[in-house]
Amino acid sequence: SPSPSPSPSPSPSPDSDAPEFPPFPSKLPNGIWDIKNADQHNAWMQANPDKLMVVKFYAPWCRACKSVEPKFVQISKDKKYKDIPITFGQLSVQHNKQYVKSLGIMALPSMQIYAGREGLVENFPCGPSKIPILKRKLTETVNAKVDPSTMMLKLDCTDPENAEAAPCKTRSLTVLDDAQASSEIDEVISDQRKEENLVYLRTGVPYFKDFSDDEFYDLMDKAKLVTFEQGDVIMRQG
Repeated sequence: SPSPSPSPSPSPSPDSDAPEFPPFPSKLPNGIWDIKNADQHNAWMQANPDKLMVVKFYAPWCRACKSVEPKFVQISKDKKYKDIPITFGQLSVQHNKQYVKSLGIMALPSMQIYAGREGLVENFPCGPSKIPILKRKLTETVNAKVDPSTMMLKLDCTDPENAEAAPCKTRSLTVLDDAQASSEIDEVISDQRKEENLVYLRTGVPYFKDFSDDEFYDLMDKAKLVTFEQGDVIMRQG
């Protein structure tokens, strides 16, 4: 039997001044789905169980959101996504404050990435300076969730409905010992710290303020970042 569509998110009562909208969102001339409320959001997700879904959360009065908009549209039109099962939408906090909050959105603008029936896989604030992070997360999600041989979403093998499917039955089972598990956890923590350090360098160090995002992240890709604990003595020979 086919796998169920993503479970609808809870739909808090809309703001009292919220206008009436049709049950499904409309697509804007720029290709972005314009989601107006919780019902449209849920309908849009259920209509795309076999696609990656990228949602931008914004507010009409938010200056950072206005700066992000053209970059978000540009990413959605990137030719490298032409054959990828991916769709882009946006949802305004206006008339939807409680619903947006229930989705775990803590700042504007923010992005969420869903992987079809699997549901939410990424949720993060995304101001203009963090567009490179959005690009990186999209690349990671595509690599992790899309089968390059079929250009379709990979099956979610944690779903009991897919337990007997061939790709899931043939997966190798690896049991990590404590040392291996600890090493993997350290790698995750290291990646988190690296991202935090990049954000600090981009926003907190005056030297980088005149760099464009592309120049900054190109430099960071070539640089070796080393962090130290407070009180460490740093010596370099040569």
